[in-house]
Amino acid sequence: MLDVVFREDECRVRRGNAGLNLNILRKMALHRLKKMEMEKKRVSAKRRMMHAA
Repeated sequence: MLDVVFREDECRVRRGNAGLNLNILRKMALHRLKKMEMEKKRVSAKRRMMHAA
């Protein structure tokens, strides 16, 4: 899911703990997106992300 929504494989961060920190932030954001209430029940995480932006 992280690969599809946040394109995690394309991330080029490699210094120190930056990759781990971004991974934690992405997981927190994905959790918030899953808990987000929408009018329609079946809305993709990518669409929820665009709606939140």
